[in-house]
Formats: sequence, C-alpha cells, structure tokens
Amino acid sequence: MGFGVFFLPLVGGYLFLKHSNFTRFLIARQSGYNLLLESAHAGFWLLLASRIVLLCIGVLSEELDCLSEELDSIGRAWSDFSPVDYSGTAADTGQGGLSSSK
Repeated sequence: MGFGVFFLPLVGGYLFLKHSNFTRFLIARQSGYNLLLESAHAGFWLLLASRIVLLCIGVLSEELDCLSEELDSIGRAWSDFSPVDYSGTAADTGQGGLSSSK
C-alpha cells in the first residue's frame, strides 16, 4: 500500500479545515502538531464518508444494470491509471476535502 493512500486524506482534511468558513480562523492559530492532528481527524471523517459513498456506488451498479457497464469501464480505466489498492478512495477523500468546504 502506497504512502499516498494515507497522505491524501491528511491533505483533504487540511484543505477542508483551511477553506471551511467555520474552521479557517481556528486553524490560523493552531501550532504545528495541533494542526496535524486536526487535519488527520477531519481527514478520517472524509475518508469514512468517501468509502461509504464508493461502496454505495458499487452496490447500486450491481443492482442497476443500465449503469453497470459505464461504471465498470470507469473502474477499469482508474485501475489502469493507478493500480494501488484503495487509491480511488484516497483520491476521492483529497478531492472531497476541497470541494465540500465551499
């Protein structure tokens, strides 16, 4: 398992904390280790939410035959692009941290 699988949720948590209206003034006053722990905490929750969403998409693709082929082709393209296990969840967490804060 690559280092990026653990690093992207941390970055996603930091981006969420930095760009969220509720927390951006709080993290400006944090020291290094406190900011790291807060980012890891937010990244964990983003990772959990991301994994649940991706598992639900997987279950829905099996239930709905009309979307099954398209989602399978997207999954094959992603595994060709990044063959690391759980890289889709990690990438979704990093992107989710930035997009969910606005």
